[in-house]
Amino acid sequence: MLLLAALFVHLGLTFELRPLMTLKDEVANREPTHLVPIRVDRLHAELRPIVDAINQCIAQLNLYAATQRQFIADAAHQLRTPLAVLDAQIQFARRCESPDPKLADTLGCMQRSSHRMAALTSKLLLLAQAESTASGSLQDKVDVAGVVSDTLGDMLLLAEQRDIDLGADLAPDTHVAGNASLLSALVANLVDNAIRYTQGGGRVTASCRREHDDVVVQVADSGPGIPAEARARIFQRFYRGVTQAEGTGLGMAIVREIAQSHGGTVELGQGAQGTGLLVTVRLRAWPGGVA
Repeated sequence: MLLLAALFVHLGLTFELRPLMTLKDEVANREPTHLVPIRVDRLHAELRPIVDAINQCIAQLNLYAATQRQFIADAAHQLRTPLAVLDAQIQFARRCESPDPKLADTLGCMQRSSHRMAALTSKLLLLAQAESTASGSLQDKVDVAGVVSDTLGDMLLLAEQRDIDLGADLAPDTHVAGNASLLSALVANLVDNAIRYTQGGGRVTASCRREHDDVVVQVADSGPGIPAEARARIFQRFYRGVTQAEGTGLGMAIVREIAQSHGGTVELGQGAQGTGLLVTVRLRAWPGGVA
């Protein structure tokens, strides 16, 4: 009799706690950047005060994140002009003949530093733009294969300078709803990273194709790759791994933000030969295309 009563109590508690467990699962399965209020229309009345408090916290986090993004964008924008002026002054100074070789070396070092700072400010502005772009606002029909082709053309000189074989495998019917400028930045960051982390004589290949309801962009290289345990960190801002390749450490963070703003995902893996890095970006295809 006691066993039967305990069973009924267990079943009753399980039934009553089911909405709470559902709420727990929804919160636990969210990405840290998915700061969308929880719907309350299907919740038990007893849970609504809890969800209202959570939604209020989410609203405060959204406000804080927006303020932070605006500050970064404003700071980066304000830095662009003085950096451009500094670079122009350094170029003028380098054109003036000087008998002191140390001065020439110092000016060269200053110019390289100003170029790195300019690249950093540009990436910070791009990151802020990607973070502030809502998925629902991206309505332009963009040919992703065309974006990849144009971007590869822009990267040819860098590939030649580093003795990298740059290839492409592009298929038709690869349209998405998006922002062509942001998608170009996504591809450029992937290809730029691949070129910089691949030794001379290596190969970088970019591909774009349709897979059912997705448009898939992949960039593969013959570089050292990234260990599986380190792949999650590659999306952290200013993370540059263990290699000494130059860069800002923002490229992959920008890639993920742009992909997510388009409702897409980014995955890291090994190349087809078990070496190098393979980056796969999946985006929702424009409705009505050929499956």
